[in-house]
Amino acid sequence: MWAGPLHSRPFLDKLQETIQSLDETVYKTRPRMLGMLSLATEELEVPFYRTPQELAKTLKTETPPLDVVWSALTNAGYKVSSTHCVAGAFKTDAPMTVVWDMMRSWVKSHPVKMERLNPNSAGYKILTTPSAYDLSGRD
Repeated sequence: MWAGPLHSRPFLDKLQETIQSLDETVYKTRPRMLGMLSLATEELEVPFYRTPQELAKTLKTETPPLDVVWSALTNAGYKVSSTHCVAGAFKTDAPMTVVWDMMRSWVKSHPVKMERLNPNSAGYKILTTPSAYDLSGRD
């Protein structure tokens, strides 16, 4: 498993400069190339990405919109970014305990039928573990 930096910032900067100088009438994909470079330069240097669908599937709940996930994590003081790997995925510097606390908060307004969960499953264990952080935004 690679655990080093994913991108060379000087290389991305030089590539972006080069692509910006290209004639858009000749290089029709120039905007897409610049978008991918922008995504790469903004991507957090953390090892893993998650998707809201993957988190919801574990808990057998409705999938939270990506903007809700981003908002909860950024309002809790963590960084969040997209990833070049999968559309709709996110990377964060939040510990997984915080990510699961966020999902437990989501489940409060989108209830799960606990009988659908096997007591030995990860989802059951996550949902029956008390939250370490209050991410509900309420006092």
